[in-house]
Amino acid sequence: MYINTKDKETIKNYCEGQIKEKDKIRVRSIATLLTEHYALYEIIDYIKNDLRIGDEYISRCKSNYMSEAHGHLKISKIDLYYGNVYKHQYCYHKAFNISLEVLGKFIIHHIDGNKYNNDVSNLWLFYNSELHRKFHCELEKNKDVSISQYTKNWIEESLNAENCEELTEYLKLLLRVENTKKCLSLKGLDNAI
Repeated sequence: MYINTKDKETIKNYCEGQIKEKDKIRVRSIATLLTEHYALYEIIDYIKNDLRIGDEYISRCKSNYMSEAHGHLKISKIDLYYGNVYKHQYCYHKAFNISLEVLGKFIIHHIDGNKYNNDVSNLWLFYNSELHRKFHCELEKNKDVSISQYTKNWIEESLNAENCEELTEYLKLLLRVENTKKCLSLKGLDNAI
């Protein structure tokens, strides 16, 4: 869940006001009131699961603002800000503050092979579709292949004067993401203790 505390309060106040006035909660209307942009599926999940507001109070309550494409979850084209974006791209974008334009240059891989598991700890950023495809071929031969070592080896083998700048930028981004993942897991550990 990527909704910040201020926006959660705005959502809660809006919902309470609509219920008090006996009016339906409109997810698209809420989205326009928030300080950040969120996918509509995330807002409705927050309303239903965290605020525990029933469908009878929500306009278009059966909309989940998601679809399926190529075995992946995809945000509905009617979404206000993230129409036709894959859920794993959205999760990566929100968790690591990487623009969708930058993410579009790379391939996001589901480490456990489950395309519905979009937890950022399960996502890996590959430089391109060629590297992604080659990794899958290697994975078929060796289930224990290290994704980070495989990526490192590929970069070392592929690095040349023509792609040095692009690969360096990719590597910086990958290192930032993976270091953030380590910090997130340590934060989770602190919350558990």
